[in-house]
Amino acid sequence: MNIIKKILEKIGLIKTSKLYPNKGGWPGLRVLPKVDNLIDIGIGHQGSEGLYKFFPDARKFFVDPLIETKTSIEKYLKNPQNKFFECGLSSKEGFLKINIRQPISQSGFNKSKNDFVGSNNCRRVIVNTLDNLFPIHTIKDTGTWGIKIDVEGHEKEVLIGGIELIKNCDFVIVEVSIDKNKFENSPSLKEIINWMSNLNFEVKAVRASGDGTDHLDIAFVK
Repeated sequence: MNIIKKILEKIGLIKTSKLYPNKGGWPGLRVLPKVDNLIDIGIGHQGSEGLYKFFPDARKFFVDPLIETKTSIEKYLKNPQNKFFECGLSSKEGFLKINIRQPISQSGFNKSKNDFVGSNNCRRVIVNTLDNLFPIHTIKDTGTWGIKIDVEGHEKEVLIGGIELIKNCDFVIVEVSIDKNKFENSPSLKEIINWMSNLNFEVKAVRASGDGTDHLDIAFVK
C-alpha cells in the first residue's frame, strides 16, 4: 500500500503534506497561539500526532471514555506532567452509553444515521464535565490553554460543561459535522459558530475533510 501511495505521489495524482503528514496536523494550525497546556478530547485509535507535534512543549491532557484509545498516546504518558482521563465529557457528570464503532475513533454518545438498527454494541461509561476536570482555581497560575474537541455530534454538551475553562482558553478546535442529521441531537455548524462567538471567539482557520461534505475542523481563537 505504501509503495502504491509513493508512486501516485511521484506522478502527481495525490499529494501529501510534508509539514503536516500526521493525523490532526493541518496548515491552518499555524495561526494558533502557542499554549502551555493542550487538552485533547476524543483521542481515538491513533491520537492526533500532527496536533501534538505542533505544540511540542505543551503539557498534554488526553480525555476519552474508551480505555483502548490510551495505547495511541502511551509515549506521551511517559512524561509525568501529561495525563490521561478515562471518561467521557458532557454538560453534567454521571453515566452515558457510548455507541462503539469501527474504527473506534468514530464511537460516540449520539446515535449515527449509519448505525445498524437494533445493534447493542454499546458501553456504559463515566462522564464528567471539563469544568470539573479542570476547575478554574487550579489552572489560574498554570499558563495558557488550548483545547481540541472531536466527539462525534456531542460537541455542544462538551462546550456547555466547560464554559468556565473555555473562557480562559486561547483557542478551541472543534470538529463539526456539516450535515446536522449525521448524528441525533447534534448541533449545527451555525450553532457552534454562534456559541463560540458569544464567548468572544472568532473563526481563524477551517479544514474540510475528504470532498468537503462530511465535517470540518474549525479553529476558534480568543
